[in-house]
Amino acid sequence: MILTLVSGIVLFIWAYRSGQFSDQNRARYLPLRGSEVEGTQDGGVRDAKGPYALLALIAIACVFFLFTLIVALLSRNGG
Repeated sequence: MILTLVSGIVLFIWAYRSGQFSDQNRARYLPLRGSEVEGTQDGGVRDAKGPYALLALIAIACVFFLFTLIVALLSRNGG
């Protein structure tokens, strides 16, 4: 489980640095129109909140994972 969590974080950091999230306005229409969409309507303005929201979700998942791990360890030891 820890390996999956670490690999997910590493893959997210790689995707963010390589620009996978750079053109979200174009990406949202690809399933509807195919890959022939040329540009965006708003002039290429980036939405900078998306990656931070994903990082917040990852952080919350890590907190819940650590909480579950601590509770499991304490109940196993009879504490």
